[in-house]
Amino acid sequence: MPHWQGSIPESTSIQELVEYFKHFFDIQLLKHITEQTNLYCVQKNLAKPFQLTVSELYQYIGTAFYMALVSVPCTQLCWSPSFSVPCLSGVMSRERWEDIKSNLHFNDTTKVPDVGANKDTLFKLRPLINSLLKKFNNLPIDRMLCVDEQMVPFKGMSSFIQYMPNKPHKCGYKLYIVCVWKGIVYISEVYCGKHYPLPECKDLGANANVILYLCKVIPRQQNHLLYFDNWFTTIPLLLKLAHMKIFWLWTVRANRFPSRVVATDKDLGKKRKGELLMTVCEALNIVVISTCTRSESFQSILGIF
Repeated sequence: MPHWQGSIPESTSIQELVEYFKHFFDIQLLKHITEQTNLYCVQKNLAKPFQLTVSELYQYIGTAFYMALVSVPCTQLCWSPSFSVPCLSGVMSRERWEDIKSNLHFNDTTKVPDVGANKDTLFKLRPLINSLLKKFNNLPIDRMLCVDEQMVPFKGMSSFIQYMPNKPHKCGYKLYIVCVWKGIVYISEVYCGKHYPLPECKDLGANANVILYLCKVIPRQQNHLLYFDNWFTTIPLLLKLAHMKIFWLWTVRANRFPSRVVATDKDLGKKRKGELLMTVCEALNIVVISTCTRSESFQSILGIF
């Protein structure tokens, strides 16, 4: 069994929620956002400069968070006489809030790389993403980790919008994340199209490339345990993770394994609910354990190298 020592240390004190927010959105990041927003306004119209301050940016982010809790058809209703929200209307005027919303920028749009190999589809958000990921990566990594997809609901106009009918939120931005059961996220990646392999890794397919990219923050040779579902599972990926001494627990699609390695529905149909069926594949040096977990013989597969 993998030997593991250490875990996420328990906090010695409970901070205010705003302190946790300031840890990720620090003063350096907010200054960068204000500088880029003011620069964009000058580039757009030199006759109408826009002087955004860090204090106003804090207020804008706070009102945006509060609007997520106040369900209104339109944000402008928060300042209307019939539906006034003092927590919002007392902070800044509607016109100022709309001006910040329409001019908010995170990167210099005049430095967008040319279309080609150097194209970055998230160039406008890259400083924000890099700053947050750096802070996520500095968190102590727990032993048991999970890789999965996450949908950020959004129904506006964007080339990154994905439609996934089997998700609770069917339309929005799709993210791949590495997290733990405590809700801590260590790394996330916005899905923008094809996933290319890391320079030091071979191309193992889109699903395996996602796992290997996200695993770059996991220390090697320390027996971490990784959970992921059957969309990611392939034999080359499992061999690569085993070489990296990253252990895993996963479900698998039967058509991704050689014939007779994974039990068929006919085989599991002869078993009672909860009974196991073990198959040994000497060619791949694995043991596949199938269990009938539902009446329709749904398979849950555990592989051991």
